[in-house]
Amino acid sequence: MNKQNSDLRSIDIHTYPSGPAVRLDDDTLVQRLQVVAGRLRFVDDYAGSLDEGDEYWIPDLVYRAPWRRTADEILNWMEDEAIDTDFERDVDGCFKSVSLYNQSGQNLVSYPYGEYCLREACEFVMDQEERNG
Repeated sequence: MNKQNSDLRSIDIHTYPSGPAVRLDDDTLVQRLQVVAGRLRFVDDYAGSLDEGDEYWIPDLVYRAPWRRTADEILNWMEDEAIDTDFERDVDGCFKSVSLYNQSGQNLVSYPYGEYCLREACEFVMDQEERNG
């Protein structure tokens, strides 16, 4: 019985800072693409050690679905917790980051601006609240 091809599957390779690594703890192991002895190989690296332009993938044991919550769940949480948002711009007027504040005005997180940044910032704070009980 030849199972060789039945075990093959594709992997999602991302280029940092794009992809899910920005949502992982810095000490989470990922696989970074690197030239070793003249060949491209995946090597262990920490999410916090990735540099802009590094290509990487996240093994299934580490990776979790990036959108665990629906948009309605996030919006309900923002409403229930009276979360305020602020988008910061640089001197040229380009968006730089998004910040979330609680009803007391305390900054909960400042998250780099990019595609889905508001969702990712909310998910980050919601994950922290779940961990801290």
